Amino acid sequence: MINRQAALEILNANADSLPNLIEQAYQLRTKYKGNRVSIQLLTNVRSGNCTQNCAYCAQSRDSAAPIEKYRYVEDKKLYGDNDLVDEMHLARHCIGLSGIRFADDDIEKLAERIRKMKKNDTQICCSIGFPTEKQALILKEAGLNRINHNLKKTLFKVADSIFASGYLTEGGQSLEETFRTIEAAGFTWQVESESSH
Repeated sequence: MINRQAALEILNANADSLPNLIEQAYQLRTKYKGNRVSIQLLTNVRSGNCTQNCAYCAQSRDSAAPIEKYRYVEDKKLYGDNDLVDEMHLARHCIGLSGIRFADDDIEKLAERIRKMKKNDTQICCSIGFPTEKQALILKEAGLNRINHNLKKTLFKVADSIFASGYLTEGGQSLEETFRTIEAAGFTWQVESESSH
């Protein structure tokens, strides 16, 4: 893992150092992953208007990024993307929702859409903030394979991270409790790095 200073140096590196940087990244990738890559398709099911202020995210309440904002993506887009995943034999279809908490009704609607997308046994993962145990079970029953989370497990102990400490406990459920809730529902973990967004 690199520290903030090293990350800034990489971001501010001149174009001449880019080939060397790419070669170093390639060596690391091949050391841990070999020549195998996994291609996934991401569809934002809900975009923009997030209540959180994650510094890296274009959907953050503080972001001025010119993104499209909608409560629910149109079925044509969602199911069309899912068909593309199947047709191109991609590893999985990732669906993301801006926000941190969702009403049970929203989860039920999402579960219905997941059931339709699973017709060809598509692998589906979801970035969904902090689901309750009931919500995680609804999604598992619908066929969701994995829940992604863009926070590392170590963040329960890191108060001065890029996330406000309130993010970890908003609504009374800590990040650690969220991990336990999702694991109890039978999901496997995919913890994304902050830079993956």
